[in-house]
Amino acid sequence: MNDFLKCACLHCGQSIEYSAEGTGQTVLCPTCEKPVTLTPANQPQPATKKQKEKLRWFGCAFDEGITKGQASNTLDKCVREFPEKDRAYYNRPATEEQLTKLRIKADGALTYGKAKDLIW
Repeated sequence: MNDFLKCACLHCGQSIEYSAEGTGQTVLCPTCEKPVTLTPANQPQPATKKQKEKLRWFGCAFDEGITKGQASNTLDKCVREFPEKDRAYYNRPATEEQLTKLRIKADGALTYGKAKDLIW
C-alpha cells in the first residue's frame, strides 16, 4: 500500500500531496512552478521567504535557520503588539511580482494587501 504525505511549498505555501516514495525528490510546485524538495510536514521546515520579509518589516532579528513555526509564532506576536505596523505592511504599494501576476501596470492605487487578495 502506498502512503501519501503532505508538505508545503516554501515559496508560496501551496500544500502538496505526494507518495511517500517521493520523499527527498525535488519537484516543481503546481502553483508557483518553483522547485520544492518533498519533505514530510511533520519535520521542521525553514521559514518562507515571505515570512522572513515580514519579520524584517517588523524589525525583528532572527537566525537564518528559523523554522516556519518559529517565524509564524514571532509574526503573530508582532501583529498583536504592533497592529499599526501590520496595517502599514498591507497598505504599502503592490510589489512588482504582484503586478506581474495580475498583469497590470502600477498606478499607485493598488496596495500590497489588495493585490494579495486579488491573486488569491
